[in-house]
Amino acid sequence: MSAIYGHRWVSAYGLHVDETGKVSQAAETWAMGLSGLSREQLAHGFDYLLKNGQEWPPTLPEFREMCMQASADVPGLNEVVSILANARSREGSLADRFRHPLVLAIAQEVDMHVLRTASTAKAMAMVGPAYKRLVAAGWPEWPEHAFDRVKSIGRDKPVNHQAAREGLARMREALGFGGNGRVVC
Repeated sequence: MSAIYGHRWVSAYGLHVDETGKVSQAAETWAMGLSGLSREQLAHGFDYLLKNGQEWPPTLPEFREMCMQASADVPGLNEVVSILANARSREGSLADRFRHPLVLAIAQEVDMHVLRTASTAKAMAMVGPAYKRLVAAGWPEWPEHAFDRVKSIGRDKPVNHQAAREGLARMREALGFGGNGRVVC
């Protein structure tokens, strides 16, 4: 981390060893916090840091989450918010619009209108809890219809306004409404 973040890492967490050569408490804490992760997961976490160019080093829980997300090809929180904010179109399949089943699962839990009109910070705050919960617990796979293309409604026939008026008049009459809209007794 000090190779990536330099003095920002050292000022936040110190050196990994003290002046006597003993492993620092921060290094021990990070080692315990990252235990159980595979080499591949750790490599994915570092790749994520390098590709996303975060200005400040992550906390231990943030880095562990990056390692776990990257290993499962899970989009990061920033990407999820971006996808959700731009998923306005009803064209294409759910898979086209949401790109990952996790994003669809989150879309079903948040108010999409509020999310699309929110600031980035507010959108992150809205999506963050559902994102963390679903990443930790798992999310459903794509539903069966996720790859179906939405069929457009054809407008082959011109509208017959006179037939529509006559149909409404018959309904009014059947329901007992007079010509003035009042119920006839």
